[in-house]
Amino acid sequence: MRDSLPVTAIVPHRNRSIVANAIESILRQTAPPAEIIVVDDGSLPQHREALRKHADQARIVFLDKPMGPSFARNAGLEAASQEWVAFLDDDDEWLPGKLERQWNTLRGDPTLSAVAGAMIVVGDHADWPLVSHSPTLMTLAAALEGTLALMQTTLIRRSDIKALGGFDRNLNYFEDKDFWIRFTGAGLRGYYDRVPLAILNRRRMNRLTSQWWACTKAQFQVIAKHRSLYDSVLGPRAANRERSKCLRRAGLEKGGIPGRLVYAGGCLVGGALAPLMKLATTGEMQDVPYPVPDVSL
Repeated sequence: MRDSLPVTAIVPHRNRSIVANAIESILRQTAPPAEIIVVDDGSLPQHREALRKHADQARIVFLDKPMGPSFARNAGLEAASQEWVAFLDDDDEWLPGKLERQWNTLRGDPTLSAVAGAMIVVGDHADWPLVSHSPTLMTLAAALEGTLALMQTTLIRRSDIKALGGFDRNLNYFEDKDFWIRFTGAGLRGYYDRVPLAILNRRRMNRLTSQWWACTKAQFQVIAKHRSLYDSVLGPRAANRERSKCLRRAGLEKGGIPGRLVYAGGCLVGGALAPLMKLATTGEMQDVPYPVPDVSL
């Protein structure tokens, strides 16, 4: 019998039958959590009924109507009984040694409030690693420039996340980025492990991030919420530069003529004349890389 860790695994769920894979990946952990909570975010009746089959593996919390991922995670936090919590989306999976590796990292540095890591993206035609631009020890500057880590890889102290007010319920997208800005801005310490700890499912299915324009607007919400931090930490007009990058990346993702129009708008917003001229003369859109992190301890 494997000893469990003082961890609650929280799985927000809505209308996805593959939640069984997520639960199984938690149960396969070399160091399993003390409890699993699945928060059903107002699923259709048939999905709720299917979820009840896992009642012997996980505690199920049913929300009366769809409230969004932030609300579901916050509901899981309220229901959790353990000192530490770890999140997993219902279409993703943890690799078997995920929790054990993270727990050993926390034991090695008691000042840490959170540990997160890289992921393996599984697509329709190829798989690839997804590694954040985050430095080993998370910083506010890096959080403002992009999402430091997805919550699917995060193990975090429950009291710290609650002290920050949990996740912003006004955000259905990029609540991860908003959270890490508040986390690092509060002076809390987080460690980013560049070793993949989870599998991110990007096969074709209905998911929030497939709505590229809604995601872009959500990034604008986050930038507006933290505008004073952008300008004070990253310099004057940093918020505008970040909006420019968001639009240019959205244009690259969208592609085609609509994507080029969005990309051009991003160039104009941020005064990025060189990529705008390249677009005008060649029709090519340049990648918008994130800053290269300091990976040293």
